[in-house]
Amino acid sequence: MDNAILPVIFAYSHFLAVIFLFSALVVEYNLISPTMDIEKVRRLVKVDLLYGISAGVVLLAGIARVFFEKGPDYYSDNPIFLVKVTLYLVIGLLSIFPTLTFLKWRKQLAAEQLVPLTDNGIEQEKIRAIMMIIRIQLCLLCLLPLFAVTMSKGFNSF
Repeated sequence: MDNAILPVIFAYSHFLAVIFLFSALVVEYNLISPTMDIEKVRRLVKVDLLYGISAGVVLLAGIARVFFEKGPDYYSDNPIFLVKVTLYLVIGLLSIFPTLTFLKWRKQLAAEQLVPLTDNGIEQEKIRAIMMIIRIQLCLLCLLPLFAVTMSKGFNSF
């Protein structure tokens, strides 16, 4: 394979994964509610897995782009890139609580021990917190393309 095509493949993979990541988060937000039934919980658990896979592909394709495009020196000296990476890490850290909750629900579903979420006050508080976290993640995700575009236009400072 021609080495000139690798940056194209990595960039395309990166962009596509970001689209899947954002889409999965939108679907999660639309599925989660204080009145979820078991079927919605099942779908939510599956969508969160897709969200995690997308996040991994975004990260791996992004790392590949750093090494196969302009090189680590260009990116490590660019404060806009550092803000973009920090923002991505914050989004990732925010996803820990929802994912851990969904994994717990998945185990309960597998063991057929998931109590109705509408009757469980603790789970209701978790659901509200997760809804807020997803809103914040979506807002932060909307900023990532701004930093990407400014970097692509040659900006390397604020």
